[in-house]
Amino acid sequence: MFLGCRFNDQLPRAFARQIMKRSAGPHFAVLPDEPTRMEARFLEEQGITRIALPLADVAVQLTRGVPAIL
Repeated sequence: MFLGCRFNDQLPRAFARQIMKRSAGPHFAVLPDEPTRMEARFLEEQGITRIALPLADVAVQLTRGVPAIL
């Protein structure tokens, strides 16, 4: 799960790819704002599910139980 990450530049996308190579899926990203064209493409190509909620709301939901946000 990517919390507070934006993928609007090549460097964060490269880091995310390295992390995903070493971790089992599924993968999620908390992105409250509409992703850029390149971010949307990256999310789709990598099979990352976008959670379109503010990070603070997701943090609250995670303390209550993950299924509520998915």
